[in-house]
Amino acid sequence: MVEEHSYFAVICDRWVNDDNWDIVRKTFFNQIPALMRGFITKQIRKQAVAQATAQGMARHTVAEQLVRVDKDLIAITDILGDKPFLFGDKPSAADASVVAILTNIATAPVATPLSKRLNNDVNLTAYRNRGCAALFPAP
Repeated sequence: MVEEHSYFAVICDRWVNDDNWDIVRKTFFNQIPALMRGFITKQIRKQAVAQATAQGMARHTVAEQLVRVDKDLIAITDILGDKPFLFGDKPSAADASVVAILTNIATAPVATPLSKRLNNDVNLTAYRNRGCAALFPAP
């Protein structure tokens, strides 16, 4: 669900949304020399937009995307219940995937309706923090 659906909302937030694109481009590609940056980022963005359009998420408005992904977030919350991880006390490969996508949503370089929705969710934020600590500990 997160890899085939929620992921594409992240792509839309970062790559498709014109209001966010300038900030994302500067954040992610500031190491590319200015002379080449425009050409390279235009090509990368074109591919990302094509993927999100082919998958379908980019065919929806930002508000519609939020409604669709909100269902994913609710499903994750329902599966978690009162467990620390999706399937019990220890993280699984599924947690690695879900936590990675949730982290991408939560740490967007531009505050979006989706990132705000996630960051205001106490349960999913706690899950994401547990998952990051267990699966991706800082060196």
